[in-house]
Amino acid sequence: MQIAARIGGRPVSADEWIEVLSPYDGAPVARVPALGADHVAEAVAAAAAALERGDFPQHRRAEVLERAAELLAERTEEFAVTIAREAGKPIRDARGEAARCAATFRYSAVEARKAAPHRYVTKAMREVEFHEPVFLGDIVSFYTRTLRIGRTSITVKVSVEAERWGAGRGETVKVTEAEVILVAVDERGRPRPIREGIEA
Repeated sequence: MQIAARIGGRPVSADEWIEVLSPYDGAPVARVPALGADHVAEAVAAAAAALERGDFPQHRRAEVLERAAELLAERTEEFAVTIAREAGKPIRDARGEAARCAATFRYSAVEARKAAPHRYVTKAMREVEFHEPVFLGDIVSFYTRTLRIGRTSITVKVSVEAERWGAGRGETVKVTEAEVILVAVDERGRPRPIREGIEA
């Protein structure tokens, strides 16, 4: 597997490649470009320029982070196998690491929305269903998906899953799910249009 590098959205190459070998048996895992100090400086400059432009608003950042979490969750086993090979760790630990990565993306999306131009309050929770309990040692993951965006409200589907291990194998169970309605409010607590101030 050969992994390319990107800076500012464009592919970059290097004259040499680094072979990533498994510390367990020395088997090749991947090849990555041997980037240098100039590439690091270029990446930092590209990030600073993007921040200065301000053309990536918080709500879009949250959407990208949520989508990244969804894609990672769909391919958790694939990532776990790669982590286990690259680090030489047990597959159980690698699965937990991949799950935590997806959770980090979701938590980051929540923080991005907190920094958005509007403040949101919970208006209602509906269709709450509890399926399974959570036990000590479970790896709990939270998934969110935007269902509807109205003039002043957003309806979000929240799902909670637990990954538990026993008898040498893992099992993922659905813990609970619900629909949450959030309303954008101004400094006086009155509903305000969601798109106002976001598209600018």
